[in-house]
Amino acid sequence: MKRALAFGGIAAGLALILYALFSGETDEEQIRRKLDDLATTVAVEGETQNVAVRSLQLKGQFREIFEKNVTATIPELGSTRSGRGDLAALAARSTVQFEQLGLDFDDVSVSFDGGQTNAVVKTTVVMTGIRRGQVDPRRDRRRVRLRFFKDEDHGWRIASVKVGEAADPAE
Repeated sequence: MKRALAFGGIAAGLALILYALFSGETDEEQIRRKLDDLATTVAVEGETQNVAVRSLQLKGQFREIFEKNVTATIPELGSTRSGRGDLAALAARSTVQFEQLGLDFDDVSVSFDGGQTNAVVKTTVVMTGIRRGQVDPRRDRRRVRLRFFKDEDHGWRIASVKVGEAADPAE
């Protein structure tokens, strides 16, 4: 009887280990979820929010999405931005400019290197927004390259963002 209980306990333990190993999200699924989190976090809906308050909220949310010293290269800004705080301040200003703003990630391609701790994502980001005081939405499509880094404490986070030039600014 004791032997049967011991074998039963071992079998149950192995089953739990196998379940944990094979039922979790893949690295690619985790990265795609992080992109979804980013889109949800920066979305703007409705009334103007205080930029300082919005910036503080974004800083907290960006801790889960971006590395501390993330860099972002965006052609319209003219220079590379660095750090979560700088990106949060930039994103917070969008609530003043836009009544609605959303991001979609299309054609997402994920490639890994460095023993599954580094990944490069190439995607087309579609930004759709309605500027305050206007009624017609504007859509902008850009090729974007994101470099992700994975550590044991925080999982996958974005280490750098490089946004391509606008294909047709009049679109």
